[in-house]
Amino acid sequence: MKRSIRLVLLGVAHPHADDWVLAWRSKPGAELVGLWDHDQGRGRKMAAQYGVDFFANLRQLLERPDLDAVGICAENCYHADLTVEAASFGKHVLCEKPPAITLADCDRMAAAVSAAGVTYMQALPMRLDPANHKIKELIESGTIGAVSSVRKRHGNGWAVQAIDPRFRWFTQPQWAGGGAFLDEGIHAADFLRWMLGRPISVTAVIDRLQAPVAVDDNGVAVFRFASGAIGILQSAWTWAAATVCTEVFGEDGTIIQHFSDTASNAASGEVSAPLQVYRRDGPWEGWSYPKLPVHFPNNHKAVATKFVDCLLTGEAPPSSLQQGRDALAMILAAYRSAKEGRTVDMEEVDPGA
Repeated sequence: MKRSIRLVLLGVAHPHADDWVLAWRSKPGAELVGLWDHDQGRGRKMAAQYGVDFFANLRQLLERPDLDAVGICAENCYHADLTVEAASFGKHVLCEKPPAITLADCDRMAAAVSAAGVTYMQALPMRLDPANHKIKELIESGTIGAVSSVRKRHGNGWAVQAIDPRFRWFTQPQWAGGGAFLDEGIHAADFLRWMLGRPISVTAVIDRLQAPVAVDDNGVAVFRFASGAIGILQSAWTWAAATVCTEVFGEDGTIIQHFSDTASNAASGEVSAPLQVYRRDGPWEGWSYPKLPVHFPNNHKAVATKFVDCLLTGEAPPSSLQQGRDALAMILAAYRSAKEGRTVDMEEVDPGA
């Protein structure tokens, strides 16, 4: 087992770059070597902010034998190329979501990671939330009976506020690959896939409704799953506040979740427990409130910390490139449905999945 992991951050375009830097600087067994960004002005500014080294030459940086791993927080359009290049030099990869902006790029990334034999972790923080694992446990144990539908809402309100210049790329399709439905909706898509399995079709409405941006800011998609269940995904950049994030409806009970996105943490609402579980009968009949932490405020730091733990112990990452690809396929299918005004079979977007 390695005693420490030496890391570098590739790209600081994403706001979660700050969380990863802070996590690695305080994590025992992690050594943050510094950071690189294709925008040298932006990169040098952040390096100075955190008192770390800035590297101008990416190839020379990746050639360093003392570097173990990279974290990728560049613009979405660069994720694939940076992953492939880092893997070619034998560096382990933690990549911000989405893994890429096309499924072909995801496949190119997977081939490079496999050929190099390196570890890849997809930044999907919902996979680390104890409340989500409890939901999964309740579904799989049959506690609430056969699930008929799940509604998952995930979003925030940043796009109707003043946009920090560092993050304006989010509103440019060529850099981001999509708007709110990709940026925030991919979390909800991964959650639905995790809970319900493979979707078979989607019907969606996705549009720009409120924010003065060039990409979508609101969307709703209805997925049909192989199990017969219906998944409703709602995502936006225009919500001031919210409470309920998730509703899981089973024939014998219901699960309600709070506090798992930015909107639901902006205002505390009327509850303080992340989960409420209703059972129709049995010893736990009625509503119960499992004792679980509210995980969301620290979830992005937890992703960076978990990545280092996996490299130190050899444990498999909790979220994979394939899971990121599966969620991206759902989002791309929803975009096609909204654009063409029809129900889209997943096979049309991702044949053979």
